Amino acid sequence: VLAGCIAIFSSCLKNDYFERTQTAMGYNIYVSVRKQNVMTLDPFNVAFRLNTLIEEGNGDPNQAPDSIKRLLCTSETTITFDETNGTYTLTYTGSPTEGDSYDKDFVRKGSISIKTNGYPTLGTPSAQWDIDFNTSSTYSIYSNGDEIKLTASSYSINNTGDNTWTVYVSQFVSSVPSISSEGTTVEYKSKWNGSYQISQNNGCQKLSDIQYSIFSINSNNNGTTMYYPIDNMTVSTPTPFLYNPQCSSVVPVGNGKMLIFLADDPNLENYTEAELLGGSEINVCNPKTRISYGGYVTDYLIQ
Repeated sequence: VLAGCIAIFSSCLKNDYFERTQTAMGYNIYVSVRKQNVMTLDPFNVAFRLNTLIEEGNGDPNQAPDSIKRLLCTSETTITFDETNGTYTLTYTGSPTEGDSYDKDFVRKGSISIKTNGYPTLGTPSAQWDIDFNTSSTYSIYSNGDEIKLTASSYSINNTGDNTWTVYVSQFVSSVPSISSEGTTVEYKSKWNGSYQISQNNGCQKLSDIQYSIFSINSNNNGTTMYYPIDNMTVSTPTPFLYNPQCSSVVPVGNGKMLIFLADDPNLENYTEAELLGGSEINVCNPKTRISYGGYVTDYLIQ
């Protein structure tokens, strides 16, 4: 439902070449972190969709209407439940979802296991679901033809209040092989730790409510991304980002602010600040993003 895809990033809006040059590094750092956040939240995305199917199927995701299953995970996706250990396993075939989300969702492949710990839904007070990457075959998402493999040493989703969940991740790794100019294969990997707090502004977790809700996301993370594997980054969102399922999970709407500090900047001088400029128009899918870096400011349109 928080539909996932990695966006193609357009050029900036301003024509000031000098200013654009000065903020280019901050822009690249922000884009890298945003891509990493999208990938790190994909397993939550999968679990949240499963939860919606459980709600729609009155406790059994396989009893949810076929049209909803096609929208959330394709009709070819299989969902099994091991009652002994309370674990769902979703197996994807590499087919894109159908319907309205076709052009703004990841293609997924492989299996992902979700241990419910006895909590029937994520809406259950104090619920904790754990995603286990160690008991399933490789789980991947595809972007621009690249297969991106996802794994983590631990990944938990906790109900921390009314329509609020906190995601805790440890050593979340996204990796993709790339052919170098010398013809050798180089694998780019991330190593990401931290937490995300996700809140749904109204309704329950049935599809009709989720589709017309706005989600706020606070993040506190650190680590390297697969795009900047050398630079350790510390990330926070002093103003939460807002997301609209009618757009896609990589296109924030409304407002929000992200701060990014690099470990090799001990004086915290060259931090990156990214501020979304959608204002109160929460249905805007492509707000301007204002990048502040090194004392310079440029507005970008990131799609």
